[in-house]
Amino acid sequence: MSATHQWLVSALSRAATLVPIGIGLTEAVGLPRSSQIGKAMLLLAWILPSVTGLGVLTGAAPNPVMVDFLTGAGQVQVGYVDWPLYWFPYTVLFSIGLYFLATRLFRFEFPELPGGSDYIAPPP
Repeated sequence: MSATHQWLVSALSRAATLVPIGIGLTEAVGLPRSSQIGKAMLLLAWILPSVTGLGVLTGAAPNPVMVDFLTGAGQVQVGYVDWPLYWFPYTVLFSIGLYFLATRLFRFEFPELPGGSDYIAPPP
């Protein structure tokens, strides 16, 4: 990988920033981390950066490496604008699939977060 790609933020570091947000959201509504919603939020905070990193060329470190391999093998040149045309549909499908997996795998204790509407500002 060239030196120009060393500045890329890895999916692991994005997940590391999302996990405390998930913990904070869970604790803000007064739920323990071991609740089903807390477990689902932490699981999705861990895996979604990897899934969404597929949709943008600089979204994950392996993406430019794959472009370099394709170019070296004599395949078509894939540019920054071309990459989402190929991979963004998969990102959307994987994200929707993860949503259904999380909502079916974890049976939430209640249909709505207790006190959740208090954190959302009413429309003007």
